[in-house]
Amino acid sequence: MSRQRVGEFTTSTLKRLDSRSFLPGARLAIRVSGLVCAFIVPGCLVPQDIEPIVIEPHASPVFEVDSFQPYLTVPTLQLYRGGAADAAHTPLPCHCQLQIPPLPVFDADPTVDLQTRWFIDYDASLPNTTGVRSTSTIKGTFNDSTATTRVFPGFVFDPDARQITTSGSHVLDVVVGEPDGFDPNEQAAQPGRTMLPNFKSAVYRFFIDVQVEQDPARPTCSNTLPSVRVCPP
Repeated sequence: MSRQRVGEFTTSTLKRLDSRSFLPGARLAIRVSGLVCAFIVPGCLVPQDIEPIVIEPHASPVFEVDSFQPYLTVPTLQLYRGGAADAAHTPLPCHCQLQIPPLPVFDADPTVDLQTRWFIDYDASLPNTTGVRSTSTIKGTFNDSTATTRVFPGFVFDPDARQITTSGSHVLDVVVGEPDGFDPNEQAAQPGRTMLPNFKSAVYRFFIDVQVEQDPARPTCSNTLPSVRVCPP
């Protein structure tokens, strides 16, 4: 003999129900597809549908490019390392570096922590290029629901510090995501920047053209942002 499940009503069951037992205004809800009838009356328990827990992907942060300084949004940033007058500076020569200013990042959830990671000439097939050159973390807040923009420290691209001795193009990447979302596996597709499932990151890329040879027409390097002339004391 088959067993009637709890909360399941058959046609014969419905025939035995006395409509006079319902209070005025009571509703009879019947879901035929599952043969489930729920009687919603004052003082009775209503069978609840138990939905599976769905893990939603974390929202992706977004660089607020519209708020970037105009000199950052050109196709290529130019860096002239130094001229003859820079080389003649005493006691040590001067040179120029690129200074990327603080960058604003938007995230719809102000409670999550965010982290930036900077890479230079990143190539997943070359382990010596996958190291994080600089990183910064900003904690989330539960006190201000409008704090959806975080301003992260910038980056200094210094050809001398990076031992760049020949002219050529370089790529500076900044990746932002939740710190716990970065995959720690060194065998990941992109070590140091691959995200775990349900996490997303945003990437902004700067293309930099570096000229290290002296130009007779330019005795000193440019002191116009993002290029900054640095002269040791």
